[in-house]
Amino acid sequence: MDTKSTKFKYSLFSKGLCIILSALMFFSFIFFGIKTVTGTLVYGFSEYLSGDIKPYYHSYGFETQLNTDIYYLHEASYRGQSLISKAYDENRTSIINEAVNNYLNQKAGIIYNELTFAVENYDESYFLYEYTADAVDIPEDYTMTINQETTTSNSYSDNNEPLTDKNGERIPRNVEAAKKVLENYTGIELLPFDALVRDSAFTENTFYYSSSLWITSDYETEISLSNSYEYDETEIRKNFLAQYENQKENEAASAESMYDFATERLSTLKSIKYFITLENGNIETNAGNNITEDDFKNNAKSFRNYMFSDGTGTSLPDFSDNMQNNIRETFSDIGNNKILFYIDTETLNESNDSYAYLYDIYNSMLSSDAVTNISVALISVIISFILLIIFLCLCGHKGNNGEENTALIDRLPTDIHFILSIGIVAGLTVLGSWLAIEFIENTSELYTKIILMYAPVSLGVIFTLSYLIFTEWLASTVRIKKNGQKFFANMIISKGITSLWKLLKKGTKSIRNFISAFGYKPKKMKRTVILIAVGYIFGNFLIIFAAQLLSYFIHSSISIFIGIITSIIYNSVCIYFILQYLIKLDKIIDASSRHESVNFGNENIPASLSILASNLTNTNEALTKAIEKAVRDEQMKTELITNVSHDLKTPLTSLISYSDLLSKCEITNETASKYISVINTQSIKLKRLIEDLIEASKVSTGNVTLNTTKLNLSELAMQAIAEFAPEMEKNGNEIRFSEPESPPSIFADGSKTYRILANLLSNAKKYSAPGTRIYISVYTDKINSYFEIKNISCEPLNISAEELTERFVRGDKSRTKEGNGLGLSIAKDLCTLQGGNLNLFIDGDLFKAIISLPYAGELNS
Repeated sequence: MDTKSTKFKYSLFSKGLCIILSALMFFSFIFFGIKTVTGTLVYGFSEYLSGDIKPYYHSYGFETQLNTDIYYLHEASYRGQSLISKAYDENRTSIINEAVNNYLNQKAGIIYNELTFAVENYDESYFLYEYTADAVDIPEDYTMTINQETTTSNSYSDNNEPLTDKNGERIPRNVEAAKKVLENYTGIELLPFDALVRDSAFTENTFYYSSSLWITSDYETEISLSNSYEYDETEIRKNFLAQYENQKENEAASAESMYDFATERLSTLKSIKYFITLENGNIETNAGNNITEDDFKNNAKSFRNYMFSDGTGTSLPDFSDNMQNNIRETFSDIGNNKILFYIDTETLNESNDSYAYLYDIYNSMLSSDAVTNISVALISVIISFILLIIFLCLCGHKGNNGEENTALIDRLPTDIHFILSIGIVAGLTVLGSWLAIEFIENTSELYTKIILMYAPVSLGVIFTLSYLIFTEWLASTVRIKKNGQKFFANMIISKGITSLWKLLKKGTKSIRNFISAFGYKPKKMKRTVILIAVGYIFGNFLIIFAAQLLSYFIHSSISIFIGIITSIIYNSVCIYFILQYLIKLDKIIDASSRHESVNFGNENIPASLSILASNLTNTNEALTKAIEKAVRDEQMKTELITNVSHDLKTPLTSLISYSDLLSKCEITNETASKYISVINTQSIKLKRLIEDLIEASKVSTGNVTLNTTKLNLSELAMQAIAEFAPEMEKNGNEIRFSEPESPPSIFADGSKTYRILANLLSNAKKYSAPGTRIYISVYTDKINSYFEIKNISCEPLNISAEELTERFVRGDKSRTKEGNGLGLSIAKDLCTLQGGNLNLFIDGDLFKAIISLPYAGELNS
């Protein structure tokens, strides 16, 4: 609903009023802020902030300017060039001699070290052999010591045979020469023998000499001379002298440059009158062309501030004590030169120099204090930012109904808009700096109008314009966001990247379609890989060829850059697809390791991986169903065995009881008695089978209670052997039992372990060949204890060891012998329940079983 308030709120007038007032407040902030800075430069920081304003001649600005100018007065009278040249000339001989001597001593030290190393290390190749005969004269009958052995030699002119040491090995001539030199010469006496030393020993070392030269009490320079050790005394002296003179010229030129700058600066001064008399009689003054020293002194005495360096007069009552001390200290080393100056206070307002500018600003700012300026600046900046926030809230709305809208400038890409804004702000800053620098250079004044008098206005205008430019960019950003446009999406860079990405996606899709055209088929992977590799290599070849072709039409460096960028993009895309393929393959491998199906959803994957994932899914589903069926069948089997066994046990008990009663009755018919005996025997056999089935079912399902304790495996084995020994002996079998000296112990259930041993002995009794031996042994490795039994089968063992532990599997294929094929299965399950294991081994007719159970430590004696 339109109202007058809404129209006014979003009207151009209200928005313009906000931004104008905000800009004025920002200008006020800059203006009073710079005035505060200017006040600290003129009055001094603490004085201006505290309101303790000192007189003009005691102010910070005046003293800063005067300190600068008295330094220039000092430089104009100092004539540093002549003093430096004089000091260099006076000290030339001593400094050069000291440097040369130092150089020669260090070179002699190098020769000494080189010769010593050669002698001690017997290194003939260490220095030049051909110079040996000419470099040193070895006298006749010279005795030398090398490697702790004394050797006597005649002159080489009489005997050309080389010297040898105690081992008969040759002593090099140059080593002998070096030894002679070291024993007869020291220090710089070694210099003539530099021919014995490697040339590189002198060039790989560098000489450096430094000496301080005091020119005046407050001026010192450092003399630096350097060179390698390849020169003799004459050459190095020339080199050092050339370096010395070059440094003298540079120092003197620097002093002359400072003198020229000081005199140029002093020529612009009007408030300070000076009269400088140099040592050579020349006069520097700005008080008039024909004025004399006496006239200048008479004029100076009419003012309160003057200074005569010759001591005939000093009157500085308007200067602070610190300022007076600085002046006297600055002029303390001018020697025979004279400096006379005074402050011309009568023409201060008319002099139009830096002191006049300072005086004008000093007086103009007396009416404003620091607290007021700082307070106004802070209030102005706060109001400015409040108005800026209000303006930004009003941006992007039409005046009639408050609907959001954008301006024409908002159509510019946001990054281009930002760069233009920053560029304009930077241009304004550079313009302001250039104007200030130009004025300073043209007037040669330290405190100029542009800095101290006009700075608040000029810098205020520049910063306010920059503030308006920045505000305009902020307003555009707000309008874009309010209208639901994406800020970054409107950037030209983002648009370029988006377009490039679309192009890359289109290209990759084309490549994918090209590759898929070959159509993956099982057993054709080799062909597909070869085609892809050839295509990849061909693509890189095309890029290189195109870059070379492009270099003929444009600059080679540009074509190389384009080729590199294209190659990076092309190879990056190829690597991306390879990585995607490997990531999907890894996902399938991970799923297969966990026996899970893999589902890529609607994701587009290569045909090879699709086939692999589909087959894996089908395989996992089939495996899951098979496992479920096997578990279900096993469960049904166990339940059937348990239920049927219990159902058979009750009538079977009655059958055994009644057959037993019949056998005790007086039956005269022998045939009937025989039948009753058979019924009783088979009933007992069936009972044992049922009991074994029940036990096997309990053991396989873990439904067994274990009462574990520490047991003597040897005793348990002997008990079991004693039970089965009589029946084995009837079959003609002999038991050989091996027992260790220290009986092995186990941690197990006694009855269950005995059942394991009994089952193995029963198995040996049933299936051992008559007349053979049965070997039994017990032992331990301190980790497990072992029971081992070996026997020869009466029939060929055409079966694996793994099958023998299955239920109802018997070594007797004809099944004529007693047994039901459950003994080994029960024994294995009981071992597993107790943390042990049963291992069977078959070697021809040899059957071996080894039981391992946890070791329980030493048995108590």
